[in-house]
Amino acid sequence: MDVISETSKAVPVLKNRNFLLLFIGSLFSAPGYYIYLIAAEWLMLTISENRVYFGMLFFAASVPRLLLLAVGGVVADRFNKRIILFIADLLRALFIAALLLFFYLDMVTVWHLIILAALFGIADAFSYPVTNSMTVKTDVSNILSKLEVNDRTQAAVYVHRNRLYQQK
Repeated sequence: MDVISETSKAVPVLKNRNFLLLFIGSLFSAPGYYIYLIAAEWLMLTISENRVYFGMLFFAASVPRLLLLAVGGVVADRFNKRIILFIADLLRALFIAALLLFFYLDMVTVWHLIILAALFGIADAFSYPVTNSMTVKTDVSNILSKLEVNDRTQAAVYVHRNRLYQQK
């Protein structure tokens, strides 16, 4: 434990380029999602005061995310995380652009909002596991580089050789 606490002072996490890029991207992506949700809810209430549509909006956004989150985790483990995150964020941006276009042309309907919410939920099902996985991977890589080892096996050998563990 002493080695890790001493080396954590040497390389602050914000100096890790990959973590910094992920952090900055998340600063824009995560709030954008919640702004979209609030705007879609407000727009739904201005289009129709029928509360059933309002519930359908939440249902459409939540159910695809819930059903596909495990699939998104598997995809995050098997494919390039940067590409998945880029595609998911690009799709969400395109969905918002489509909504803005419908709004500008005064063509927004309840069904546009519900379908876009479902598509947003699908994109989120792939985005969140990748973001969480990348954060952990960046942290582990940071620790491995501090210990000057290449992988977790070498880190375990390093800890054992230097007796950096407590026996019960």
